[in-house]
Amino acid sequence: MKKIARVLHKVEESLLIVFFSTMCIMLTMQILFRYVFNAPISFTEELSRYLQIWITFIGIGFGIRYNAHISLTLFKEKMGDKVGNILSLICYLLIIIVSVLILIASPDFLRQQNKNSSVMQIPMELVYGSIPVGFISCIMYTISKMVRVILCMIGKEKA
Repeated sequence: MKKIARVLHKVEESLLIVFFSTMCIMLTMQILFRYVFNAPISFTEELSRYLQIWITFIGIGFGIRYNAHISLTLFKEKMGDKVGNILSLICYLLIIIVSVLILIASPDFLRQQNKNSSVMQIPMELVYGSIPVGFISCIMYTISKMVRVILCMIGKEKA
């Protein structure tokens, strides 16, 4: 199981690196060609926007994995470990509920995207396919965090 998780982490990180690098290169090319050569490239803006969408949704799970999302730790720090862990579990449970609701709604949303992008003619289902991918990742990482908190609460793992 840990080997599969490591492979998924590597795939996720690699996708983020490739997408972000490609987006930076595309935007740099757009600026260079528009203002230096006075000949803008038509697809760079659209591709960058779609890469940004993928980066955003893949980044949801990535942020949970590394505790990079904004959080309010004041209550957890003031209440002590036991209450703090219970609050963490409640928050994780809410994240999972919202993620599952979005995941349930995403197939209908994807079915409505039955058109192609204006410049590159990419199917919009491919662009917005990032939504279920991102929220599946979010659910997996959140469950992992919940298991860690529960193990910490019963004394099987250190905080």
